[in-house]
Amino acid sequence: MLKIEELLNNNLEKLNLKDKKILIGFSGGGDSTALILAMHELKKVLPKLYFEAFHVNYGLRKESNKDQKFVEEICNKLGIKLTVKNILNENIHLESDSEENLRNIRYRLMSSYIIKSKLFCVFTAHNLNDHVETFIMKLSRGIGLKGMEGIKDYSTINEFNKLKIYRPFIKIKKNDLFDYCISKKIEPIKDLSNLDLKFSRNRIRNNVIPELEKLNPDFLNTVNRLTELVKELNAYQNKYIEKKFEEIRITENDKKICFNRNKFNKLDNVEKKLILKSKCESFSPRIFIESKHLDIIVSQCLSQKNNFSLDMPGPITINANSNEISLIKLISK
Repeated sequence: MLKIEELLNNNLEKLNLKDKKILIGFSGGGDSTALILAMHELKKVLPKLYFEAFHVNYGLRKESNKDQKFVEEICNKLGIKLTVKNILNENIHLESDSEENLRNIRYRLMSSYIIKSKLFCVFTAHNLNDHVETFIMKLSRGIGLKGMEGIKDYSTINEFNKLKIYRPFIKIKKNDLFDYCISKKIEPIKDLSNLDLKFSRNRIRNNVIPELEKLNPDFLNTVNRLTELVKELNAYQNKYIEKKFEEIRITENDKKICFNRNKFNKLDNVEKKLILKSKCESFSPRIFIESKHLDIIVSQCLSQKNNFSLDMPGPITINANSNEISLIKLISK
Protein backbone atom coordinates (compact mmCIF):
# COMPACT_ATOMS: atom_id res chain seq x y z
CA MET A 1 0.00 0.00 0.00
CA LEU A 2 1.48 3.37 -1.03
CA LYS A 3 1.86 6.24 1.45
CA ILE A 4 -1.14 8.20 0.10
CA GLU A 5 -3.34 5.10 0.31
CA GLU A 6 -2.09 4.31 3.80
CA LEU A 7 -2.87 7.84 5.03
CA LEU A 8 -6.32 7.68 3.46
CA ASN A 9 -6.98 4.27 5.01
CA ASN A 10 -5.94 5.58 8.44
CA ASN A 11 -8.28 8.56 8.08
CA LEU A 12 -11.20 6.36 7.06
CA GLU A 13 -10.60 4.22 10.15
CA LYS A 14 -10.12 7.18 12.49
CA LEU A 15 -13.30 8.84 11.22
CA ASN A 16 -15.27 5.56 11.27
CA LEU A 17 -16.20 5.89 7.58
CA LYS A 18 -15.24 2.51 6.17
CA ASP A 19 -18.85 1.30 6.23
CA LYS A 20 -20.43 4.60 5.12
CA LYS A 21 -21.65 5.51 1.62
CA ILE A 22 -19.45 8.33 0.33
CA LEU A 23 -19.80 10.86 -2.50
CA ILE A 24 -16.52 12.18 -3.91
CA GLY A 25 -16.30 15.56 -5.59
CA PHE A 26 -14.34 14.84 -8.77
CA SER A 27 -13.19 17.84 -10.84
CA GLY A 28 -10.48 16.00 -12.76
CA GLY A 29 -7.65 18.02 -11.23
CA GLY A 30 -4.68 16.37 -9.56
CA ASP A 31 -6.13 16.46 -6.04
CA SER A 32 -9.52 14.89 -6.73
CA THR A 33 -8.03 12.44 -9.25
CA ALA A 34 -5.64 11.24 -6.56
CA LEU A 35 -8.57 10.80 -4.18
CA ILE A 36 -10.54 8.76 -6.72
CA LEU A 37 -7.52 6.58 -7.53
CA ALA A 38 -6.62 6.02 -3.88
CA MET A 39 -10.22 5.12 -2.95
CA HIS A 40 -10.30 2.68 -5.87
CA GLU A 41 -7.13 1.01 -4.58
CA LEU A 42 -8.51 0.79 -1.03
CA LYS A 43 -11.68 -0.86 -2.28
CA LYS A 44 -9.56 -3.79 -3.45
CA VAL A 45 -8.73 -4.56 0.19
CA LEU A 46 -11.93 -3.14 1.70
CA PRO A 47 -14.74 -4.68 -0.38
CA LYS A 48 -17.43 -3.06 1.79
CA LEU A 49 -16.11 0.42 1.00
CA TYR A 50 -18.73 2.23 -1.10
CA PHE A 51 -18.22 5.48 -2.97
CA GLU A 52 -19.50 7.34 -6.01
CA ALA A 53 -18.12 10.28 -7.98
CA PHE A 54 -19.82 13.62 -8.61
CA HIS A 55 -18.76 16.17 -11.24
CA VAL A 56 -20.13 19.67 -11.86
CA ASN A 57 -19.65 21.22 -15.30
CA TYR A 58 -20.06 24.98 -14.88
CA GLY A 59 -19.43 25.68 -18.56
CA LEU A 60 -17.25 28.66 -17.64
CA ARG A 61 -14.07 27.57 -19.44
CA LYS A 62 -13.52 26.36 -22.97
CA GLU A 63 -11.97 23.24 -21.40
CA SER A 64 -15.07 22.45 -19.29
CA ASN A 65 -16.40 19.75 -21.63
CA LYS A 66 -12.90 18.29 -21.96
CA ASP A 67 -12.69 18.09 -18.14
CA GLN A 68 -16.02 16.29 -18.04
CA LYS A 69 -14.88 13.79 -20.66
CA PHE A 70 -11.69 13.08 -18.67
CA VAL A 71 -13.72 12.42 -15.51
CA GLU A 72 -16.12 10.17 -17.40
CA GLU A 73 -13.25 8.16 -18.93
CA ILE A 74 -11.55 7.62 -15.53
CA CYS A 75 -14.77 6.50 -13.86
CA ASN A 76 -15.70 4.23 -16.77
CA LYS A 77 -12.24 2.65 -16.74
CA LEU A 78 -12.33 2.03 -12.98
CA GLY A 79 -15.99 1.02 -12.82
CA ILE A 80 -16.99 3.92 -10.56
CA LYS A 81 -20.54 5.26 -10.61
CA LEU A 82 -20.48 8.89 -11.76
CA THR A 83 -23.09 11.63 -11.63
CA VAL A 84 -22.53 14.69 -13.82
CA LYS A 85 -24.41 17.94 -13.33
CA ASN A 86 -24.19 20.47 -16.15
CA ILE A 87 -25.22 23.94 -14.98
CA LEU A 88 -26.85 24.67 -18.35
CA ASN A 89 -29.24 21.75 -17.76
CA GLU A 90 -29.96 22.44 -14.09
CA ASN A 91 -31.85 25.72 -14.47
CA ILE A 92 -29.36 27.47 -12.20
CA HIS A 93 -28.69 31.19 -12.56
CA LEU A 94 -24.95 31.75 -12.32
CA GLU A 95 -24.69 35.07 -10.46
CA SER A 96 -20.91 35.18 -10.65
CA ASP A 97 -17.87 32.96 -11.12
CA SER A 98 -16.57 33.71 -7.62
CA GLU A 99 -15.13 30.84 -5.62
CA GLU A 100 -17.88 31.17 -3.01
CA ASN A 101 -20.75 31.21 -5.51
CA LEU A 102 -19.47 28.14 -7.37
CA ARG A 103 -18.92 26.34 -4.08
CA ASN A 104 -22.49 27.09 -2.98
CA ILE A 105 -23.87 25.73 -6.25
CA ARG A 106 -21.75 22.60 -5.89
CA TYR A 107 -22.84 22.03 -2.30
CA ARG A 108 -26.51 22.53 -3.18
CA LEU A 109 -26.32 19.96 -5.96
CA MET A 110 -24.36 17.50 -3.83
CA SER A 111 -26.71 17.88 -0.88
CA SER A 112 -29.76 17.14 -3.03
CA TYR A 113 -28.09 14.10 -4.55
CA ILE A 114 -26.97 12.75 -1.16
CA ILE A 115 -30.50 12.96 0.22
CA LYS A 116 -31.98 11.39 -2.90
CA SER A 117 -29.41 8.57 -3.01
CA LYS A 118 -29.25 8.03 0.76
CA LEU A 119 -25.50 8.58 0.95
CA PHE A 120 -23.72 9.64 4.14
CA CYS A 121 -21.24 12.38 3.30
CA VAL A 122 -19.02 14.14 0.77
CA PHE A 123 -15.27 13.73 0.40
CA THR A 124 -13.35 16.62 -1.10
CA ALA A 125 -9.67 16.61 -2.02
CA HIS A 126 -8.64 19.81 -0.23
CA ASN A 127 -4.96 19.51 0.62
CA LEU A 128 -2.26 21.16 2.73
CA ASN A 129 -1.62 23.84 0.09
CA ASP A 130 -5.32 24.79 0.06
CA HIS A 131 -5.27 24.90 3.85
CA VAL A 132 -2.29 27.29 3.99
CA GLU A 133 -3.62 29.46 1.13
CA THR A 134 -6.89 29.91 3.03
CA PHE A 135 -4.98 30.76 6.22
CA ILE A 136 -2.98 33.48 4.43
CA MET A 137 -6.06 34.87 2.65
CA LYS A 138 -7.95 35.24 5.90
CA LEU A 139 -4.93 36.62 7.71
CA SER A 140 -4.46 39.29 5.04
CA ARG A 141 -8.08 40.41 5.38
CA GLY A 142 -8.03 40.67 9.16
CA ILE A 143 -9.41 37.65 10.96
CA GLY A 144 -9.78 36.38 14.50
CA LEU A 145 -8.50 33.13 15.97
CA LYS A 146 -11.39 31.19 14.46
CA GLY A 147 -10.32 32.14 10.93
CA MET A 148 -6.73 31.18 11.71
CA GLU A 149 -7.79 27.53 11.87
CA GLY A 150 -7.74 27.48 8.05
CA ILE A 151 -9.74 24.67 6.42
CA LYS A 152 -11.11 22.07 8.82
CA ASP A 153 -10.77 18.37 8.09
CA TYR A 154 -14.50 18.02 8.76
CA SER A 155 -17.43 20.40 8.69
CA THR A 156 -21.21 20.37 8.57
CA ILE A 157 -22.91 22.93 6.32
CA ASN A 158 -26.29 23.61 7.92
CA GLU A 159 -27.49 25.76 5.02
CA PHE A 160 -27.31 22.74 2.71
CA ASN A 161 -29.35 20.24 4.71
CA LYS A 162 -26.53 19.69 7.21
CA LEU A 163 -24.20 18.45 4.48
CA LYS A 164 -21.29 16.54 6.01
CA ILE A 165 -17.95 17.22 4.33
CA TYR A 166 -14.72 15.34 5.06
CA ARG A 167 -11.29 16.37 3.75
CA PRO A 168 -9.01 13.33 4.22
CA PHE A 169 -6.08 14.89 2.27
CA ILE A 170 -5.91 18.15 4.24
CA LYS A 171 -2.41 17.38 5.58
CA ILE A 172 -0.97 16.17 2.27
CA LYS A 173 0.91 18.46 -0.11
CA LYS A 174 -0.49 19.11 -3.58
CA ASN A 175 2.74 17.95 -5.26
CA ASP A 176 2.53 14.60 -3.48
CA LEU A 177 -1.01 14.08 -4.80
CA PHE A 178 0.07 14.93 -8.35
CA ASP A 179 3.03 12.56 -8.07
CA TYR A 180 0.68 9.81 -6.88
CA CYS A 181 -1.45 10.24 -10.01
CA ILE A 182 1.65 9.99 -12.20
CA SER A 183 2.69 6.83 -10.35
CA LYS A 184 -0.65 5.38 -11.44
CA LYS A 185 0.09 6.44 -15.05
CA ILE A 186 -2.69 9.05 -14.98
CA GLU A 187 -1.94 12.66 -15.87
CA PRO A 188 -4.66 14.84 -14.33
CA ILE A 189 -6.15 17.98 -15.82
CA LYS A 190 -4.27 21.24 -15.40
CA ASP A 191 -6.64 24.15 -14.79
CA LEU A 192 -5.01 27.13 -16.51
CA SER A 193 -7.28 29.52 -14.59
CA ASN A 194 -5.11 28.75 -11.53
CA LEU A 195 -2.42 30.90 -13.18
CA ASP A 196 -4.69 33.96 -13.50
CA LEU A 197 -3.26 36.46 -11.01
CA LYS A 198 -6.43 38.57 -10.89
CA PHE A 199 -7.64 36.09 -8.25
CA SER A 200 -6.24 36.58 -4.73
CA ARG A 201 -5.81 32.86 -4.11
CA ASN A 202 -3.73 32.49 -7.27
CA ARG A 203 -1.42 35.34 -6.25
CA ILE A 204 -0.92 33.66 -2.88
CA ARG A 205 -0.42 30.26 -4.52
CA ASN A 206 1.96 31.35 -7.27
CA ASN A 207 3.77 34.34 -5.72
CA VAL A 208 3.45 34.56 -1.94
CA ILE A 209 3.93 30.94 -0.82
CA PRO A 210 6.94 30.26 -3.10
CA GLU A 211 8.69 33.30 -1.61
CA LEU A 212 7.92 32.18 1.93
CA GLU A 213 9.21 28.69 1.12
CA LYS A 214 12.52 30.28 0.15
CA LEU A 215 12.74 31.53 3.75
CA ASN A 216 11.48 28.25 5.20
CA PRO A 217 11.34 25.16 2.94
CA ASP A 218 8.98 23.55 5.48
CA PHE A 219 6.65 26.57 5.48
CA LEU A 220 3.47 24.58 4.72
CA ASN A 221 3.97 22.22 7.66
CA THR A 222 4.99 25.13 9.89
CA VAL A 223 1.68 26.88 9.21
CA ASN A 224 -0.19 23.62 9.72
CA ARG A 225 1.35 23.24 13.19
CA LEU A 226 0.28 26.80 14.00
CA THR A 227 -3.31 26.12 12.92
CA GLU A 228 -3.38 23.00 15.11
CA LEU A 229 -2.30 25.11 18.09
CA VAL A 230 -4.97 27.70 17.28
CA LYS A 231 -7.62 24.95 17.18
CA GLU A 232 -6.63 23.87 20.70
CA LEU A 233 -6.76 27.45 21.98
CA ASN A 234 -10.14 28.02 20.34
CA ALA A 235 -11.57 24.82 21.82
CA TYR A 236 -10.47 25.89 25.30
CA GLN A 237 -11.77 29.44 24.77
CA ASN A 238 -15.13 28.18 23.49
CA LYS A 239 -15.67 26.00 26.58
CA TYR A 240 -14.88 28.94 28.85
CA ILE A 241 -17.13 31.35 26.96
CA GLU A 242 -20.01 28.87 26.81
CA LYS A 243 -19.93 28.58 30.61
CA LYS A 244 -20.05 32.37 30.87
CA PHE A 245 -22.91 32.54 28.41
CA GLU A 246 -24.95 30.02 30.41
CA GLU A 247 -25.03 32.59 33.23
CA ILE A 248 -26.71 35.24 31.03
CA ARG A 249 -28.66 33.16 28.47
CA ILE A 250 -32.41 33.63 28.11
CA THR A 251 -33.20 31.78 24.85
CA GLU A 252 -31.12 30.38 21.99
CA ASN A 253 -31.99 28.78 18.64
CA ASP A 254 -30.72 28.89 15.04
CA LYS A 255 -32.49 32.19 14.28
CA LYS A 256 -32.53 34.13 17.55
CA ILE A 257 -30.30 34.35 20.63
CA CYS A 258 -31.33 36.39 23.70
CA PHE A 259 -29.42 37.18 26.88
CA ASN A 260 -29.70 39.35 30.00
CA ARG A 261 -28.43 42.88 29.35
CA ASN A 262 -27.56 43.76 32.96
CA LYS A 263 -25.56 40.54 33.51
CA PHE A 264 -23.85 41.00 30.14
CA ASN A 265 -22.71 44.51 31.08
CA LYS A 266 -21.04 43.20 34.24
CA LEU A 267 -18.75 40.86 32.29
CA ASP A 268 -15.17 41.78 31.36
CA ASN A 269 -14.84 43.46 27.97
CA VAL A 270 -12.99 40.53 26.44
CA GLU A 271 -15.73 38.13 27.62
CA LYS A 272 -18.41 40.36 26.10
CA LYS A 273 -16.65 40.47 22.74
CA LEU A 274 -15.97 36.74 22.66
CA ILE A 275 -19.62 35.96 23.46
CA LEU A 276 -20.92 38.36 20.81
CA LYS A 277 -18.53 37.10 18.14
CA SER A 278 -19.14 33.45 18.97
CA LYS A 279 -22.93 33.76 19.01
CA CYS A 280 -23.21 35.91 15.87
CA GLU A 281 -20.94 33.59 13.93
CA SER A 282 -22.82 30.52 15.20
CA PHE A 283 -25.64 31.46 12.80
CA SER A 284 -23.43 30.61 9.81
CA PRO A 285 -19.76 29.72 9.14
CA ARG A 286 -19.74 32.50 6.53
CA ILE A 287 -20.51 35.27 9.02
CA PHE A 288 -17.53 37.29 10.19
CA ILE A 289 -17.94 39.99 12.86
CA GLU A 290 -15.05 42.45 13.03
CA SER A 291 -13.66 44.07 16.16
CA LYS A 292 -15.17 47.45 15.24
CA HIS A 293 -18.65 45.90 15.23
CA LEU A 294 -18.09 44.35 18.64
CA ASP A 295 -16.95 47.71 20.07
CA ILE A 296 -20.14 49.36 18.81
CA ILE A 297 -22.39 46.71 20.36
CA VAL A 298 -20.59 46.77 23.72
CA SER A 299 -20.77 50.57 23.80
CA GLN A 300 -24.47 50.63 22.97
CA CYS A 301 -25.24 48.02 25.63
CA LEU A 302 -23.55 50.19 28.25
CA SER A 303 -25.36 53.34 27.10
CA GLN A 304 -28.40 54.82 28.82
CA LYS A 305 -30.62 53.93 25.85
CA ASN A 306 -33.32 51.52 26.98
CA ASN A 307 -34.06 50.48 23.39
CA PHE A 308 -31.76 50.34 20.39
CA SER A 309 -31.30 48.42 17.16
CA LEU A 310 -28.12 47.77 15.13
CA ASP A 311 -27.62 46.12 11.74
CA MET A 312 -24.59 43.84 11.57
CA PRO A 313 -22.97 41.81 8.76
CA GLY A 314 -24.50 38.44 8.10
CA PRO A 315 -27.10 39.95 7.97
CA ILE A 316 -27.80 40.09 11.69
CA THR A 317 -29.84 42.61 13.66
CA ILE A 318 -29.13 43.44 17.30
CA ASN A 319 -32.25 44.49 19.21
CA ALA A 320 -32.18 45.57 22.84
CA ASN A 321 -34.49 46.81 25.55
CA SER A 322 -33.74 47.60 29.19
CA ASN A 323 -33.74 43.91 30.17
CA GLU A 324 -32.37 41.87 27.31
CA ILE A 325 -30.33 41.82 24.11
CA SER A 326 -31.36 39.80 21.05
CA LEU A 327 -29.21 38.66 18.14
CA ILE A 328 -31.48 37.92 15.17
CA LYS A 329 -30.54 36.24 11.91
CA LEU A 330 -32.63 37.97 9.25
CA ILE A 331 -32.38 35.51 6.35
CA SER A 332 -30.98 32.04 5.72
CA LYS A 333 -27.92 32.20 3.51
